[in-house]
Amino acid sequence: MKSENIEIRHLLLACAPDRHTAENDVLRFIQQNKLVRYDNVTVEMTCSAKQPEFMPMIEQGTQGNQAASKKMLTELMSEGYSSVLDLATLPQGYLSKLLHTVAHLQDGFFGIDSALYNLVEDSHQVSTRLSREMEQRPGEFWAVKVRCVYFHHEDASEWLRKRLT
Repeated sequence: MKSENIEIRHLLLACAPDRHTAENDVLRFIQQNKLVRYDNVTVEMTCSAKQPEFMPMIEQGTQGNQAASKKMLTELMSEGYSSVLDLATLPQGYLSKLLHTVAHLQDGFFGIDSALYNLVEDSHQVSTRLSREMEQRPGEFWAVKVRCVYFHHEDASEWLRKRLT
């Protein structure tokens, strides 16, 4: 059976007293996640809110989440589901899984499409309140970029194949 490794990167926002604790919190969250299982997870980079690149990274992650949602919604629309009422007739399968993934990006469930995940608020966004907290206490907030590897088998479902490639 042919197989290949698929790499996925996520940026996670953590609140912790130091870099080491933030990285451990992120790794524990991903390793204990019930919805997403990776074969290998490594920290690529950790950035404190004190560093100038922190906020651009967070904003880029938020924009990545929005872009993923828009891409999936555009695909649904291209299949003829252009209004909320149309979704009542959405058949189970690839398209319903797209809608399900969009819902996860909106309601805060971490998944393979999560560009940024906010551990502090269990969200794919950063609230105005948390943005203020990060400005007031920058030494307590960390952006942790992780590289996740999924061992992808040829017999994986069509949905998974389309999502990961």
